[in-house]
Amino acid sequence: MNRRIQRKTALVMIALTLAFSQLVSGVRAEDTKNLAAKVKKASLSNKFFDFIKPFRKIRGKRQHVAKWWPGADAPAVEFSANGEARWIHENRVISQKIKGNWLGENFEATVLFGYDNTLGEYTCLWSDTLSNRTVFFTGKRDEEGKTITFTAQTGDALSRQPVQIRCVMHLPDRKGEMKTEFYRTDTGGTEYKFMEVVSKRRVSRAA
Repeated sequence: MNRRIQRKTALVMIALTLAFSQLVSGVRAEDTKNLAAKVKKASLSNKFFDFIKPFRKIRGKRQHVAKWWPGADAPAVEFSANGEARWIHENRVISQKIKGNWLGENFEATVLFGYDNTLGEYTCLWSDTLSNRTVFFTGKRDEEGKTITFTAQTGDALSRQPVQIRCVMHLPDRKGEMKTEFYRTDTGGTEYKFMEVVSKRRVSRAA
């Protein structure tokens, strides 16, 4: 193992150590017995599974049909993508791989979706090969329990200027179909709808 690999390995170990050290603070040495079990139990409190129950049908092969608006007054451009969603981490997090084509360019994306019981918010992490960025969304369900509104801060792919994104996710119906609407606010301060995605189960048809 050369010095560069050793250095990277050491940095990773330091980062992991610092991360875990910040998970639980103010704990005395004598209180660490069964601490991991207590943390895990606490993570499932506050009716955790009630928050992710509506998404139980989001599993398996998915089809995503999208409308994208280049600007507030521009006509919509339609495109589609296919994905496969599965539950990970003891069925607490949805992991989805997506492949599609946008304006003639192929892209791949990874989505992680779940509920953070420490913050009391839904979280969603999006990363793709087209814009080469990772966007972190946090959101809460509305009072009627029919939609979740997410917000995120990112940058414009070309201008690198800051962009505020608001995302309204409609909870899945009994068939697992759902719609998500995306709005952006540029530096000018005007919000407009720039994308709408309808996601449903993808049925494989025999040839």
